[in-house]
Amino acid sequence: MKIKFLKAFNGDAILISFKENGETRNILIDGGMPATYVKKGKNGKLEYGELKKTVDKIKENNEKIDLLVLTHVDDDHIAGVLNWFEKDEEAHSYIGKVWFNSGRLISEYFDEEENKDNFLTFNPDETTLTSIGQGVKFEDYIETKGTWDRHIVTALEYFEYLGIKFKILSPSPDKLKLLLGKWEKEEPESLDTSAEKNDYDFTLSEHIASDKFK
Repeated sequence: MKIKFLKAFNGDAILISFKENGETRNILIDGGMPATYVKKGKNGKLEYGELKKTVDKIKENNEKIDLLVLTHVDDDHIAGVLNWFEKDEEAHSYIGKVWFNSGRLISEYFDEEENKDNFLTFNPDETTLTSIGQGVKFEDYIETKGTWDRHIVTALEYFEYLGIKFKILSPSPDKLKLLLGKWEKEEPESLDTSAEKNDYDFTLSEHIASDKFK
């Protein structure tokens, strides 16, 4: 089994690859910021991020992302996936199934009205890297395309899929309840993560030895 942390700026994108009966399986956990897939550079040319490079490699190998796990809707976790779906009309065909505790599912779980402020939308016809106004509801898209494994995932559940066992550590029902509220975007300046320009290439030992951890 190989675990690769994609460069996701101040977010997360993790690729887990392994063999099942001789066949390569891929699990993607989150997709980082929009630039994790692609962004416009200073000269106006597109700059491909690690998510796009990874997806392209998976396609070249005649593989797919057998499981896409979206942990929550913060931009630094899901925006790269939204960008991918927006730019690649065939994205869904390279995904086996999606685990996603959407606002709709959480509302159904607690039998409460869905907060429309939490709707995730994207425009599959969008070709420029501008903010997305109106578009396709993300939940409707993954459900229509047949990729959404439409059930709530909660702590301490066990799943067997792709020949391996999953034990879910989070979220608890209390944490799910918090997701019913409107998500407030965090300011990038408030994030103490690996987004700093000079630390991505540091080794783990170098990080531990740095002043940040003393």
